[in-house]
Amino acid sequence: ITDTVPSRVALEFYVNYRGFKDGQEITGKHELGEPVRVYDFEAKALRARVFALNFITIGLSHYVRGEFEDAIDYFKQAEQVDGWLTTAGKEVVYLLLGNSLARMASREKSPQYIEQARAYYNFALEECNPEYARAEVGQAGMYYLEALGDPDDPSFDQVDEDLLEKSEATYLRALILRDAPESAHIPTKVNFNLGQIYIVRAKIHEQDPQVKAYWLQEADSLFEKVVHENESGNVDIEELVGHAYAKLALIAWVQGDKDLAIEHQERAIGFYELFWNGYYAAVLGDMYADLGQHEQAREAYQRAIQVAKDEGDQKSFDKYTAKLEALL
Repeated sequence: ITDTVPSRVALEFYVNYRGFKDGQEITGKHELGEPVRVYDFEAKALRARVFALNFITIGLSHYVRGEFEDAIDYFKQAEQVDGWLTTAGKEVVYLLLGNSLARMASREKSPQYIEQARAYYNFALEECNPEYARAEVGQAGMYYLEALGDPDDPSFDQVDEDLLEKSEATYLRALILRDAPESAHIPTKVNFNLGQIYIVRAKIHEQDPQVKAYWLQEADSLFEKVVHENESGNVDIEELVGHAYAKLALIAWVQGDKDLAIEHQERAIGFYELFWNGYYAAVLGDMYADLGQHEQAREAYQRAIQVAKDEGDQKSFDKYTAKLEALL
């Protein structure tokens, strides 16, 4: 920033959207704390942040490939660099640790990572930067996952409505925090996640058609906002857009518009190349199977199986293969 003695040096990094299509929640500008005063380039504070950035960079390369355990190892090494103070931008690495665990919790449908992720988000907010909107969004997501209860129970009978309300309130609070650069897309993330909460509320009120219809309409409106933002030229949010189309497909299916549901689901698949491509292809297969369109279902399941093969994902491979065998 300055060439006087001491100099003032600011460290920042930017996670480009390209290559991080399946890691949109960490794209955009990140700062490694306030500028540091440097008398020479052996300054401990400067060296600490440079070493931390090295570890973060390698961790991100694992993160984008879905190798979250390896990513966590490097993020932890960054967190432990001597000379990087807690209040000197360290909320970034706690965010990355929380997001890695959140990804594992979401993909594996396992609650074991939720508490760990929440602890990292808490530390980022309470000990490092209480205005850090990215961590607030992450925290809200953990309340949402915890509210759902048993991930293997699709009935929604075990939903904790108090936690669901807490998740909603936390998302809304993220909108008013000051540390929210435009590249973080906080409003878009909040719209998407509130839409997910409203779908759950519709499911909870399954026996009350009027209330159910209200929450489905509210959710539909929010997902349409996400889609419209992308159509208006924001390519940085494409991962969220793919998920938004999948949610719109679900809503259309529940409302009885099967053709629109399939159209939305096919669009969702097109936004991904790896895990979610296969996951949503399998959902499309379920739709076709339910409609008795067995040839289309077979093709969709085979597509999902191929993605699992390409990723070396045994669990998904077994799951999609079982669907195909049941169909045949």
